[in-house]
Amino acid sequence: MFEKTKSEPLKIETSFDDFFKDVIETIPIPPAYIEFKALAYGIPLCKMGKENIDLYLAECSKKRVLPFSKTGWTYDHSTNLFLFSGISFENLRNYIPMDTINPHKKIVNTISEGLLNRKNPHQLTIKIEAPTNEMETGIKLFQKKNSSLLRNKYMIYQGTILLSEDNRNQHHVHKNTGTIIFNRDDSKNILDLYLDENDNTPNNKKILDWFYILKEKYGTL
Repeated sequence: MFEKTKSEPLKIETSFDDFFKDVIETIPIPPAYIEFKALAYGIPLCKMGKENIDLYLAECSKKRVLPFSKTGWTYDHSTNLFLFSGISFENLRNYIPMDTINPHKKIVNTISEGLLNRKNPHQLTIKIEAPTNEMETGIKLFQKKNSSLLRNKYMIYQGTILLSEDNRNQHHVHKNTGTIIFNRDDSKNILDLYLDENDNTPNNKKILDWFYILKEKYGTL
């Protein structure tokens, strides 16, 4: 159970592609929850319309990416493993009507060919959630086993990190002390940090110190 924090966000805006990756790998306290989404080689999500679809399919083909596909890994603290969710596909009706035979056939054939040739899924979601004292284990495992994906294949475009304290006097209720939200808008990466203004705990100070180091390192647009 999380309590909502009330504050105006502290903000960082930058054009550096590695910014969100750095956020995840340098956060100074084990958070309560991490979820982020990434796109293979930074290929944007497909937009509506035949011309946009053709451009999207061409870019996916060039980078060996499986179009309209999604996959995910979720950290399981009981086994200390990232469990694979398999590959799913977006509803193509959201992009082109089923009765528009030729464009629809082109998309389906492209997906079939991509599956046979083991192309990379386009969208990747990673979730890390565990008891407070085990979150650090999940983050370290991700850094050891999977973070190379963020250097070589996938670019983060969206994410949420929940910060909390484990109040052991209240039946392990988590007090939400802050939230980090990041989004990519075209070439601009935006991070918003929400902190409880009345929280003067050491963790709060660590987060603020870390935030201002990031702000100095990456600057603002």
